[in-house]
Amino acid sequence: MMTRRRTLLMGVVLIAAMALGIGCESVGLRSMKIYMQQENWDRALEQGMTAVNENPEDDEAWFNIAFVASKLDSFDIMLDAIERTQALTDVHDEKIDAIRIIKYNELFNAAAADFNRGELDRAEQRLDIAYRIDPERANAPKVLGLVAQQRGDLEGALGYFGQAMRADTSDTDVARQYVAILLQLEREEEALDTMGEV
Repeated sequence: MMTRRRTLLMGVVLIAAMALGIGCESVGLRSMKIYMQQENWDRALEQGMTAVNENPEDDEAWFNIAFVASKLDSFDIMLDAIERTQALTDVHDEKIDAIRIIKYNELFNAAAADFNRGELDRAEQRLDIAYRIDPERANAPKVLGLVAQQRGDLEGALGYFGQAMRADTSDTDVARQYVAILLQLEREEEALDTMGEV
């Protein structure tokens, strides 16, 4: 009799715990996850926005918005959602890093192909987004410097090469480009100082 009562009580506790767990997840987030499973990214994003309207502190919803937006190449939404997620928790940091790496590499590789075809505007657009995704990496500003250089914008090129140098102090090619532009701009003293640092 006691065993049956204990089993019944444990069953009631388990059902209550499951109900509480389900209750924590908003309708918007549940719907979002269903659309994500179906790879219906537009509807998933729509439901994610509903979820964060229901609960602006829902880090899981914000993270899923970042993920879905990355699938749609909606970079402004993705970056905003990443920022909001990280303001709430560091639980998703590894997955966020993975998203950043994937999207940065996709954009950079496409931009490099654009640059090689002489499609400078398209390359620049993609590189600007890549830089926003990860300003700590040197590749995007390095190629942006080459784009500016091809356009004859030496000051712009200098700025980008400077960013690339700060991101990767071991890249002597960028340092040489930087010094060469300083010399073209007749800024010999700065060129000498830079050469002394590399």
